[in-house]
Amino acid sequence: MRVLFVGAALWIASIFPSMAQESAPIGFSTKLTCEGAAARVGFGSDALLLSLDGETHELGAVASASGARYQSESGEASVWFKGEHARFTYQDLVFENCTVEKSDSDWVARGNEPGWMITANAATFDASLSYGEVSLSALRVEAQVSDGALVYDLADAGIRLAVRPDLCRDDMSGRPYPETVEMTFDGQTYRGCSGETLSLLTGSTWHIQSLSGADVVDGSVLDIAITSFGRLSGAAGCNRYTGEFELTGEGMNIGPLASTRMMCSEALMVQETRFLTLLSSVYRFDFGDAGELILYGAGEESITAVR
Repeated sequence: MRVLFVGAALWIASIFPSMAQESAPIGFSTKLTCEGAAARVGFGSDALLLSLDGETHELGAVASASGARYQSESGEASVWFKGEHARFTYQDLVFENCTVEKSDSDWVARGNEPGWMITANAATFDASLSYGEVSLSALRVEAQVSDGALVYDLADAGIRLAVRPDLCRDDMSGRPYPETVEMTFDGQTYRGCSGETLSLLTGSTWHIQSLSGADVVDGSVLDIAITSFGRLSGAAGCNRYTGEFELTGEGMNIGPLASTRMMCSEALMVQETRFLTLLSSVYRFDFGDAGELILYGAGEESITAVR
């Protein structure tokens, strides 16, 4: 076991070189992107939590000659990390050469009434509580996996954090975040959100399912690929398009968009014009119960997309 954990620590250090050798990323800020699957991973001291298709699986560390390997007790899920890639299995599916992506930003959790914020960097957790009236700091700690959550016991500050990979919406702005947090301090538990909103949008391509409730033309391909660099692109049914986007406090702005100029059937051209016009007017977004992306534009018309 000692060799195993040294191996896991060295793997973490190799892919997250800016962190201390034995520090794992905070929260569920590691993404596993495969051809046909995408998951988020949260690391505990000797286990990880894998978030896939709205379900959370606990995987324990197992012996590995290289890299770091984790497997669920039932054996239905496993991840084997090697450098910046991984082999991922789930039930009868096997995904080779998956990409492991990390966030370059500090991890931030926040909540309202009373307003609070906790920021984690390579060395510390720094807390601003009660609208900034209380400031506390604790040394960086590893998470313990408990009841589907990553639990951080910040004894130096008297704070306990329980982080889950469940969609969270800020109860003031409505902005979605990838994680829910329970922060316990001084005998009281406060709820909030954490992680990066952008991570909900990037990764696998979004395939357009409907435009304002109407299905897309049979056989046509409309999709959106969103990058972490403020760019989006995709197929509009006939032509390719590209453009810029930015996240705002309460939503999203898209545009300007540029596209190629091929001609297709009238039905495809009408649909394409409608799609690009609606996409250009998007000002907010949300997610449905099944994880579908919903983009809201002018007059509350919407674009619905799935992975």
